[in-house]
Amino acid sequence: MNAQYKEMLKVGNSITLFQSWEFKNIDCATLFEPLQDDSGYLYTLYLKDMMDEEIDIIKNNELEFRYYKDKSGMVLGLMHFAGTSLYMEMQLDPTKYAAERSMQFLRTNNTIHFVAAESSNLEVKVKRECKIPLKLANAWANSWTQAYSNKNYSKEYWEWTTNVCGMYEIEELWEMAHKS
Repeated sequence: MNAQYKEMLKVGNSITLFQSWEFKNIDCATLFEPLQDDSGYLYTLYLKDMMDEEIDIIKNNELEFRYYKDKSGMVLGLMHFAGTSLYMEMQLDPTKYAAERSMQFLRTNNTIHFVAAESSNLEVKVKRECKIPLKLANAWANSWTQAYSNKNYSKEYWEWTTNVCGMYEIEELWEMAHKS
């Protein structure tokens, strides 16, 4: 991770990446994006009025990963804090970026920089790092490679994730998902 990102993502600083101001005062939202310069990926969880217990869970509980994939070949990553009811989707449209940036996990960097920010002031409360599990990386690699040859992928992925997330509660998706 380059020095600029390190400074921006320090605990106590305000997060300013990826139009974070759009998440100000939102109750709960997430954003998953590839960073530039082969710096890995940023997963940001925005929570309003974050409690000490939530901070402790996000900082210390084990992160588990799975992925949901259906016959369309599209993949939705899922993340769970072990021992809790906190599940999150990892939606990323790789075609919004150059393939080298979206798929850097294949070449140089498979680190996810996980940040939890207080949405009322955008202050970073927790920062931790983890690696993309191999099975999830392989699923994304297969799906995303095909995505770059589909000029309608962005629209189709948005419709697919909206449909899947509308049909199932996240706990149901977790149970149906492949283990990473």
